[in-house]
Amino acid sequence: PKNSKAMIVDKCLSFVMIGSALLLISNVIVLCLAHHYNDRACLEAVYEAGKATLAGQDQRRVMRAAFLGLQNTEKRYIFLDHPKFTEYKCEDTPAGQSLTIQTSTLVSLPAPMFVVTSKENLSEGRFAVHKRYQLDIPKSVNGSN
Repeated sequence: PKNSKAMIVDKCLSFVMIGSALLLISNVIVLCLAHHYNDRACLEAVYEAGKATLAGQDQRRVMRAAFLGLQNTEKRYIFLDHPKFTEYKCEDTPAGQSLTIQTSTLVSLPAPMFVVTSKENLSEGRFAVHKRYQLDIPKSVNGSN
């Protein structure tokens, strides 16, 4: 009888450990998908803004191109919000132009209780994924020597 009680406890603990491992794995998979999605969206925004900059567009049109690039990113997952700009900067520098874009995507994790992070990455119980790109365009490439 003692042996059967120990076996039941062992089985229960095994199920709890397997369940916890599955939840952790699902968090990792969701975070990987979120990083990939946010990276692609940020890269698309930088690409469109860079094209507009190289075409000689003004600051307003460059920002509009970045916004359209971000908006054209296809949303595939219900647990991810569409990315938002957290930083946009297009500056004239002595060497040319510097374009910096950062995006953030909020993620609903399957097991948020297993995430240990700083408060800046959590928003309303959801995890924030960030990506930042900087594109430096020399004056010689831009055609404005």
